[in-house]
Amino acid sequence: MKVQVIHVTRKFNLGNYQTVDYHCEASLDDGENPIEAIKALEQIINDYWAGRTDKLVAIARKETV
Repeated sequence: MKVQVIHVTRKFNLGNYQTVDYHCEASLDDGENPIEAIKALEQIINDYWAGRTDKLVAIARKETV
């Protein structure tokens, strides 16, 4: 089996029954390790989420008031 494309999707809870999903997809180059590529995609999502967590949770809470 030759892995050619990988994707990672993460669901984050915003509270009050609200969630947000982030999806990253990548094509692998010849010889690229799919496990390392998955780790890199997860890191992209986690880095993006870390910078937005407080803002998104505040918006979700404001909408329910």
